[in-house]
Amino acid sequence: MWSDPTGDRYREDRLSRYLPAVITSGERVWWLRLRRRVDVLWQVRLLGEESLEDTALFEMSSVQYELWAAPPDRWRLRRGGRPAGLPLPRDERIIEGNRWYWLGPDDGVEWGDAADSAPPTFRHLFEPWTLLERCQVSEEGAAPVAGRPARVVVARPRDGADVTDWGAGADSYRLHLDAELDVALRAEASGQGRVFQVEEVLELREEPDPAPDLFRFTPGPDDVLYRTGESGPGKLLPLEDAVRAARAAGFDLLLPYPLPEGARLRAWLHRPGAQPRVRVQVDLADGARVVLVQRVAGPGEKPLWGNTYVEVSGSLPQAEQVLAGLAPVS
Repeated sequence: MWSDPTGDRYREDRLSRYLPAVITSGERVWWLRLRRRVDVLWQVRLLGEESLEDTALFEMSSVQYELWAAPPDRWRLRRGGRPAGLPLPRDERIIEGNRWYWLGPDDGVEWGDAADSAPPTFRHLFEPWTLLERCQVSEEGAAPVAGRPARVVVARPRDGADVTDWGAGADSYRLHLDAELDVALRAEASGQGRVFQVEEVLELREEPDPAPDLFRFTPGPDDVLYRTGESGPGKLLPLEDAVRAARAAGFDLLLPYPLPEGARLRAWLHRPGAQPRVRVQVDLADGARVVLVQRVAGPGEKPLWGNTYVEVSGSLPQAEQVLAGLAPVS
């Protein structure tokens, strides 16, 4: 039995004996198929956020993913698995160095600085010591996962330890640690004697010939980029529906006329709270983009037309050209 490792002794032990090989070394790329299952209602109860009936959603919240990993700073995570009869929305995250992108539904691509964003799902499995060094640990023998030999340990957080990245609300964890690589193949989070979250590797292999652009993101013609913290594009609408949505919200939709040669228009409806907005994007023939977010003018704001307030972003002088031709849709 090995328990309660601390300080330098623990760090030396986990590198030399407990976690024998470091998966993050070198330039190797790994491909994994993973599954995450969460009993959401039980976790909410553990966190004391709401009183709920004892109803499990364990199987209903089971999701599979593909992960390409070149730790510590290159990752590509793609949501997979399609429930019978349901479409699968786009859901993919790419991280390269200090920049990350989330490719979401409705053409939206959120981006931000990696240092300011939460780590992607499953990234912590490549850093099991971040949990173990905050816990009292005991060994439970061995059991294979995904055809790989693994050591089984139970980890109980010390008082005051922050282990929320491994499953908020848990009072114990059961990890299957790969016997050859420094990675957790399975992580169970339990609270009050009940397992409420399981993250597990279904397949793992080294990628012998990864594509050169595997961890790079190049915007496509239909992608709409927005920085984290900003409002996403919302629901893509035909222009006629966007005009009706604007009128229903109390303002006139403004569009450029005449439309620059080779340009196209797209519109999205976004409802942040009680203030609907229509985002109009003008894609110009030279590849530049001008974005016009339109809404009802607030107190002290000067409307561009009638009651329509416009927030403009894009490249000059293209934005000035588009603004000069704006007119309400009759």
